[in-house]
Amino acid sequence: MKKIKCNHCKTIIGADPKNATLWHGFYDQDTEQHVCLNCKPLHYQKKFSQQQFRGLYSEFLVVIN
Repeated sequence: MKKIKCNHCKTIIGADPKNATLWHGFYDQDTEQHVCLNCKPLHYQKKFSQQQFRGLYSEFLVVIN
């Protein structure tokens, strides 16, 4: 299993409780960051404060198993 750390809280988050194959978060292709679901609101607040990222959503699922 891949060990992925959230770029915001620096916590290694495990699998999604509803799907053990997926990480409990997403990869933002625009910012090239892994974001756990707990930090999602913070991530978008920081992302949209930067002009070049306003209105862009590029969440991708991350397979860990």
